[in-house]
Amino acid sequence: MTSKPIGNALFSVTSLQLILITSNILVLVAVLRKAGYKSDLVPSRIGDWLDLFALLLLGVSGLAMWFNPFFLSLFLAAGAYLVLSEMR
Repeated sequence: MTSKPIGNALFSVTSLQLILITSNILVLVAVLRKAGYKSDLVPSRIGDWLDLFALLLLGVSGLAMWFNPFFLSLFLAAGAYLVLSEMR
């Protein structure tokens, strides 16, 4: 028996799904960029790449919070970065 509530388990599963989706997007974008595909879908600026990596960090830290509460600070920092980057 664990002391973790069911809500925390659902949060971890949601974070895992976010990691899987974000990592697939990053791999697809990297392959398209390497192939020389030019489109608005492929990030060209460094800020766009940082947004994708912040989304990946949000998912990884959300999953890692299950094991160590320290990752809450990374989760909040990634979330704050994503919110502030949308405001610019």
